[in-house]
Amino acid sequence: MGYRQALALRWSRRDRLAVLVIAVTIAFLTGVTLLGLAMAGQTTAIAADFDSPGTVESFDSVADARAAAGSGEYVLPVTSVSLDGERRTVIGIPAPPPEVSIREQTVALPTGSDGVLAATTQQQTVQGSVETASGTQQITLAPRPSGDVVPDGWYVTTAATVESLGPTGAFVLSPDSPGLVPSGEAVPLLSVLAFFVLGTRQLVDLLLLTSLAGGVLVAVTTFSVTRVVVEDRRETISVVRSTGASPLSVYAIFGVRALLLTGIGVALGYALGLVLVRSVVNAAVFVGAPTSLSVSVSAEAVRLLAPTSAFVVLLGGLAGVVAARPAVRPPPATVARPSTTLPTRGGSLSEVRRRLRPTLLSWDALVPSTATLSVFVLFVLLIAASGGALASLTPDDQQTITEADASHPIESKVPVSYAETLQQQGIAASPEILLFEVSRGEPFLVRAVEYDSYASVSNPQLVRGRTPQTADEAVIGADLARTLNVGVGDTLTLGGSTRPAFTRVELVGVFTGEGVEDDQLLVSLETGSASQPPERARSTSSEPSRSRPMRAADRPFRYSV
Repeated sequence: MGYRQALALRWSRRDRLAVLVIAVTIAFLTGVTLLGLAMAGQTTAIAADFDSPGTVESFDSVADARAAAGSGEYVLPVTSVSLDGERRTVIGIPAPPPEVSIREQTVALPTGSDGVLAATTQQQTVQGSVETASGTQQITLAPRPSGDVVPDGWYVTTAATVESLGPTGAFVLSPDSPGLVPSGEAVPLLSVLAFFVLGTRQLVDLLLLTSLAGGVLVAVTTFSVTRVVVEDRRETISVVRSTGASPLSVYAIFGVRALLLTGIGVALGYALGLVLVRSVVNAAVFVGAPTSLSVSVSAEAVRLLAPTSAFVVLLGGLAGVVAARPAVRPPPATVARPSTTLPTRGGSLSEVRRRLRPTLLSWDALVPSTATLSVFVLFVLLIAASGGALASLTPDDQQTITEADASHPIESKVPVSYAETLQQQGIAASPEILLFEVSRGEPFLVRAVEYDSYASVSNPQLVRGRTPQTADEAVIGADLARTLNVGVGDTLTLGGSTRPAFTRVELVGVFTGEGVEDDQLLVSLETGSASQPPERARSTSSEPSRSRPMRAADRPFRYSV
C-alpha cells in the first residue's frame, strides 16, 4: 500500500466514530425533511380543492381603486354610515353583479338597488335616515337574503348610491384565479390553499437553515478528526514532503480522505433516516394510531436533500483540506513533531499549584468546540421552539372537547350551546371559530371569538389600544403585528377561509399571549360566521375548581368571514 492509500484509506476507530456522528446527523435531517414535507404535502393536497376563484384588494379612495383596476376587474366603492347610533359598512355593487366560480359552481355577489340599503339584519323594508360625513340623508332600508362573498352584516346598494353618501374607500375585485399565492396587497377570496402553500415554503426555509447547521456540524467533525490524523502522522507527512511530494498533493490526499469520510456518513445517514421514518409510520399504523401519512422521497424532497447533501460533502472535504494546513505550510524539515522531554518533578507545593492551575482551551481547539456547541444549541432551540408551538395549542391547564368519532379536533363539530351551558354553570368557556388567512404574503390564523369569553380562558394581555366593541373591530397578537407591520388604527382586508368571501376589520388593540396565540388575529364571531349565530363552534372552557379545564373544538373549515 502506497503512502497515498495509507494516508487516505487507513482509518482508525476515531474515524469510524466520526462517520457514525455524521450518519446520525444526516439521518436526523433526512427524517425531519421527509416528515415535514409529507405533512405539508398532505395538507396542501387536501386544501387543493379550495383554489381561490379570485382576489380582492382594498384602497383608500375610489380614484386609487379605478387607477389600479385592470380589464375584467370590478371597483366596489364603500362607505361608513351611522344607523341607530351604530357604524355600518355600505358597499356598492355594479350591475350586473360580479360572479366568481369555484368547484364548477358560480357564485354571484348580491344585487344592489339605487337609493336602497339592503342587509340580512334588516327585518323589513322601511324608510329611515343615516348619518354620513356630509350630514343626514333619507334612504330606504330593506332586507336581503344571506349569501356568499359579501358579509351579511354589510349593507348592499349600487355604486351610485355610495357615491351620493360619500365613499371612504373601495375594493377591487378580480374574478380570475391568482394562482397559488396572490401578489402585492391583494388577498385571495379563498385563503386556505395559499395558507398551506406559504406555510410549506416557510417549512422548507426552516429545513434549509437546519441543513446548513447540520453542514457546519459535519464540517467541524471532519475538521477535528482530520486535524488529529494530521498531528498523528506528522512524521509520515514530513518524509513524504522530503521525498518530493508537493503541498498540493498532500492537500489532495487529506481532501479525498475527508470527502470519503463525509460521503459515507451522508449516504448511511440518508438510508438510516428514510428507514427510521418509514418504520415509525408503519409502527403507528400497526398499533392502530389514526394516521394516513405517506412518507416517500418526493420530487420536493429530492430538490431539497440533493443539494444540501452535496453541500455537506463538499464542506466536509474543504474542512479536511483546511485541517491539513499545519502540516503543509512549514518546510518539510520542520513538519515532524518535535521531541518532548519528560517534565521534572518539583516540590510538593509546586505539584499542587500545577494541578490546581486552570487549563485554558487552546486556540486550535477553540473554533471546532465553539462551532459544535453553537450547532448543538441551535438544534436544541429549534426543537424547543417546535415543542413550544405545539404545546401552546393544547395548554396543560386546558382540554379540548371533541366529537366522539372525530379523527382530529379540526374536524370536530361541537354545538356552541355547550359553551353557554358551561358558562351558566360558572365555568369559563369560549366559543370560537378557527380560520386560515393570508395577508401581505404571510399566512396566519384568525380566531373568531367573543372577546370577553376568550379572555376568561386564555388571559391575553392587552399592551396597546382597547378591546373590540363592534363586529368590524379586531385585536392582533404582538408577533403578528410585527410580521405584518401593522398597529392600532390600521385596517386589514381578510378573505374567506374555505368559502369565497372578504371583509375588512379595524385593529383597535395589540395583545400578547402564550405560544402561537401571540401570532393570531382575534375577530368577532359575527365576522367569522357572516353575522349568523354559528350552529357549531369551538368551545374553550376553564373551571377554577378543576385542575384541568375543558376545550371544545370548532368547525373552522365551514367558512371564513
